Amino acid sequence: MTNKSNLQVAFSKRRSGVFKKASELSTLCDAEACLIIFSPSEKVFSFGHPNVDSVVHRYLIEVAPHVTQFMGVNLHEFNAQLTKFTTQLETEKKRASELKRLHKVVQTQWWRATPTNEMTILQLNEFKGALQQMKINTTRKSEMILIHNAINPTLFFANDNFLA
Repeated sequence: MTNKSNLQVAFSKRRSGVFKKASELSTLCDAEACLIIFSPSEKVFSFGHPNVDSVVHRYLIEVAPHVTQFMGVNLHEFNAQLTKFTTQLETEKKRASELKRLHKVVQTQWWRATPTNEMTILQLNEFKGALQQMKINTTRKSEMILIHNAINPTLFFANDNFLA
């Protein structure tokens, strides 16, 4: 039902029936019962046998220690699980970041793994450009080594760091 007045009417008709059933149950079974109902208009209605206060008080006194005992255990377990999952999440984030980095490397150096006879014209042109850039870099590095050796010929054998 979507109409608020219809909801209120239906609630009013059935409220007494629910309380009657709770009364019958507590009488037939010699049980203490408490029923708290909030109406659609947010009014509170209650029924209790022998009365609401005594049943609620008994419930809180008998259940509260057990509930808090289990709440502490569950809270401790949940915190341990949260810590474990947070650690796993951080590990997976680092792994994902590394995989993304490796994927970028593979994307830029695809030509190393592909035979030239299987490349398209566009791929061959990219491959040619990469080889030309490699040639330029190699030439620069060899020139630096030659200059370094000309300036310090005795350090050539003593220090290999210039190759890095």
